[in-house]
Amino acid sequence: MRRIRTWLILSVGVAVASCGGSSTEPEDLLTGAEALALFEVAMSQGLQLTDELEPGSETLTPDGAVLQFTVPCTMGGTVGVTARLGPAGEPDVDGASVGVSMTLVHSGCIERHETSGITFTLDGAPDLEMSIELSISTEFMLGISGAMDGTVRWATGDGRRGPCALDVEIETVSDPSGLPTITLAGQACGADIMESIPGLGLAFG
Repeated sequence: MRRIRTWLILSVGVAVASCGGSSTEPEDLLTGAEALALFEVAMSQGLQLTDELEPGSETLTPDGAVLQFTVPCTMGGTVGVTARLGPAGEPDVDGASVGVSMTLVHSGCIERHETSGITFTLDGAPDLEMSIELSISTEFMLGISGAMDGTVRWATGDGRRGPCALDVEIETVSDPSGLPTITLAGQACGADIMESIPGLGLAFG
C-alpha cells in the first residue's frame, strides 16, 4: 500500500509539472521590416515633446535640466518620459551641441506605423533608454548621434505579441549639398536592421 501511495504522489506531481510547463505560450517573432517599423515608432515617441508640462515637472541641476511628463499616444495609451538636457561633450568653437537622454516607459501605447500600416501596442519591459546629441556647425549643418536600447513588449493587430530588445545606433552623414542623412544600425527584436533616412527624417509613425 505504501508503494502505491508513493507512486500516486509522484504521478500527480509529474502531471502538475507538465500542466505548468504547457501553460507558457511561445513568443511570436517580427520580421526585419516589422522590427524596423517598431523601432521607428518608438524613436518618434522619444522625439515628441508636450507643451502642457505640469508645474514642477522641470528640475534644474548644475548640469542642465530634468523634465518629467507624459505623452499621449495617437490611438490610446501613454508614454511616460523622463528627459535630461544639458551640454554635450567639450565646448567647440566650430559650433554648439546639446545632449538629451530619455527614459521612455510605455503603458498600453497604441501607434500605427504610417509606411507599413502596422499597428503596435507597446508596454514597458521595463523601459527604453534613448540618448541623443544634437550639434550645429557654424555653417548651420545639423548633426545627430545617439542610441536607443532597452526592452519593450509589443502586440500587433493580428494577435501576435512578444518582447523586443533594442540596441540601435543613430548617426547622421553630413552632405554639404543638402540635408543630412540619418542612418540606423543595430539589432531590434532579434533582427539586424540598417536603414538610411534622407533629410531630417524625424517624422516617423
